[in-house]
Amino acid sequence: MNLSTVEIPRTGARQRAAEYRRAARGTADPVRRHEFEEIARCYSLAAREDLALIDLDRTIAEGGTTVRTQIVNKGTASERRYDYLLPRLAACRSSADFVYCLGVDREGRCTFSDSLNRREDYRAGVITVEGLDVRPDGYADNWNASRVWTQWQAWAAMVPIVPPEHQPRRGGSLTSYVTLFEVEDWRWKVPPRPPGDPALLRHVGGSIYAVLAVWDLTELEQLVLSGRRPQA
Repeated sequence: MNLSTVEIPRTGARQRAAEYRRAARGTADPVRRHEFEEIARCYSLAAREDLALIDLDRTIAEGGTTVRTQIVNKGTASERRYDYLLPRLAACRSSADFVYCLGVDREGRCTFSDSLNRREDYRAGVITVEGLDVRPDGYADNWNASRVWTQWQAWAAMVPIVPPEHQPRRGGSLTSYVTLFEVEDWRWKVPPRPPGDPALLRHVGGSIYAVLAVWDLTELEQLVLSGRRPQA
């Protein structure tokens, strides 16, 4: 997985952060203030560590899409086939075992959820990205932001584990982090295969994320993960 990152060195980052915070306080334009504050936040983080940033929306959009077909009542006289447009890259809370997706909507928007059967107002484990290929006419429409997702509606992909060397220090929770990875094969109602080369992200602001680590899953890790089963 190739990531187009923006590198921010620590040198001079603290001064730049202070400059943008002052600029944010000095403008009456709320849009400009928000932009200045977000840049200041990035520089503040870079002052503590060299930082590589990505725009998650653009990264997933540049990863492209793939078509998956859902077959209902297979092998019977009432068999039906539905095509879905799904992203090749997925992002999900790092503490999750699986990520679920209903596909890309007519506006090029896509939502990932870390679990099924949640209340309609569930937001903690949900990530929405925009700017993907617009779903063509004739493709199945499973998009409904207020729907309670079930295994009969959502495609699933396996979220890779975060190796100990990349886990938060002092026993921190992975719920505050996001894993970005390439989906080899979205699955519907059957166990997905373990993915390959993920990246660990931390949210900075808007669709901007800091890249904390990139690694490859070993064959042993993939073998163990293959025993996972998605929610019923």
